[in-house]
Amino acid sequence: MRLRCRPLAALVLPVLVLSTGCGADDGGAGDGPGPLSDDTYERVLGQGVDRALVYTVQLPGFELEEQSAGVLGESDYGATYLPADPPYTAEVSLEVRAGEYDDARCERDPLRGPTGAAPVAVESCEPEADGWYRTGGDRHEYVAARPGHHVILGGPAEAVDRETLTAAALDARPRAGA
Repeated sequence: MRLRCRPLAALVLPVLVLSTGCGADDGGAGDGPGPLSDDTYERVLGQGVDRALVYTVQLPGFELEEQSAGVLGESDYGATYLPADPPYTAEVSLEVRAGEYDDARCERDPLRGPTGAAPVAVESCEPEADGWYRTGGDRHEYVAARPGHHVILGGPAEAVDRETLTAAALDARPRAGA
């Protein structure tokens, strides 16, 4: 007995197979505002990053560059977000560091410059909501205080406005969910 496919069935079957078997792992995107794949999560934990410091953010117009995610220092976490559309020249950095943050650090610690560039001196430091808004050169960042650590989200002022940057930093969520 020989089976013959009808033309419609021949078209529908591949579509069903592709639509049910493909797609990127969202890495628990329901646990946080932005995706971080399970593979990347396991890789950064293997580098020694403290599980409690792996955060994600939802930053409109930007996407996580997963290869950038990794350890800062001995156990802190960092990642870079790039524009979703060309040109891909602006980068926004996410850092989650252990320890408390205060007014003295706000005024003293330089802002992170673009990859490969020197840090930028602080020009202004303003306490705001649950953290600090800081500027220096053409860059700005928001530092959100959390119990035992702090979240820093920063980049070029012309690439992301203050309100968007602040909202994304304040809405940052642990990858593990909490």
